[in-house]
Amino acid sequence: MRPHRYLTVVICCSSMFIVICLQPLRADEAKDESQIPADQVAAELAELGKEYYRLRDIKIQTLESAGEDAGDGAKLSDATISDEEWLMREREIEAMAIDPDVEMLPRLLDFAKRHPDSPYAFDALFFVVYRGGPQTANVHGKPWQLKEEALDVVWASHAHDPRMFILLKHLAGSLPSQKTEAFLRRALQQGRDKNLQAAAAYSLARYYQTFVRAHQQLQRIKKKEHLLNFERYWKIVVIPYLEKKFPFNEEALSAETDRLLDLIGDEYADVPASHWKLSGPNRMFIGLAPFSKPKTYGDMAVAMSFELNNIIPGKLAPEIDGTDADSKRFRLSDYRGKVVLLTFTANWCVPCVAPHRLQCKLVEKYRDRPFVMLSVSRDEKIDTLKAATASGEITWRCWWDGMYGPISKAWNGQHGIPRFILLDDSHVIQDFTLKHFSTQEEFEQAIDALLKNTPSSKSSSP
Repeated sequence: MRPHRYLTVVICCSSMFIVICLQPLRADEAKDESQIPADQVAAELAELGKEYYRLRDIKIQTLESAGEDAGDGAKLSDATISDEEWLMREREIEAMAIDPDVEMLPRLLDFAKRHPDSPYAFDALFFVVYRGGPQTANVHGKPWQLKEEALDVVWASHAHDPRMFILLKHLAGSLPSQKTEAFLRRALQQGRDKNLQAAAAYSLARYYQTFVRAHQQLQRIKKKEHLLNFERYWKIVVIPYLEKKFPFNEEALSAETDRLLDLIGDEYADVPASHWKLSGPNRMFIGLAPFSKPKTYGDMAVAMSFELNNIIPGKLAPEIDGTDADSKRFRLSDYRGKVVLLTFTANWCVPCVAPHRLQCKLVEKYRDRPFVMLSVSRDEKIDTLKAATASGEITWRCWWDGMYGPISKAWNGQHGIPRFILLDDSHVIQDFTLKHFSTQEEFEQAIDALLKNTPSSKSSSP
């Protein structure tokens, strides 16, 4: 692992809900560290990737030397200066070093245009779309514009590439744009086969739900008195963009999502979902790979539908039944009568591990109150969870669910991790938005608000 790989940067790398880190693209499962394919075009792409990450490392080091708060999206914003002054200061921080996206994405796009018949052009285009789409909230920046241009090149020269589903998957997590939605719809309507059409239908459904969550984020930021840096960036840049170009119609978005999920059930239920891996230096090369547990788009649509209809504020939380790090069985309902902070996590997920210290503090603070912290671990091996609990890194009880276990499948089918869900003492899901970058004060305010209405007589441990 490269040192300082996860320094957060507010402008160029702000995402929908987390401050995305300057980190190499990664697939969810095992990676292939094989050498560069024996091809001159591939070698050229590898050199571009090498230069990208060289500039990235320089930028990280430069920002670190400027001070720990410089460009950190998870820090409280300076409320003593105006929005204009704040934005100018953040741009000055960004200008301290070359932005690898601004410098290298044009070169990667040019590479793809010069080699339209090479399969490695798709690898380059995917990187441009990934960095300019789900990895940015700068909807007026150069990476965003290059992403829009790259989508045209993808469709013109690589619409039949069997790896197209990977690009669709990542577009589903992007801030909305007319170009992105049109691309997803085109893939659904004109896709070369049922595999691509199924991927497009599912990705389009996720895209609409990403839009819904963006609106929820928007409303939450508007109500907050003290903003984090990335939230202030949303207030200044992202919120005006969304409100001007994408008026929110939850009823229409929900209806379209339901239609797409029904379409998957009717037309694509048996289509197997594919997975992918990255290889070569800096993992610039994308290959196909099987899932460790095969699944179909029908399975994924059912899981998304269940989540959209059941894992929502005001609903009684569905039962969770599984085993902990010691292979002892326990249920969510065992803790009825206690306020529950339920998290979905994994040791391989850096943003999941980052708040562990804060979570330990919460466990200790509310030890004698009717409150409990519970987690669903997606660690691939139970020994990883055992080590975390034995070391004291995790001081609360966890279900071990594996990478693609039944609990995560039902509860967290379309969300990334980490995810925090707050339940009252009756285990009704609460309308609190808590993230891994939320402050301890925000967690405590949400928990305290529920404990006020929780009878002390319910505080005995199960």
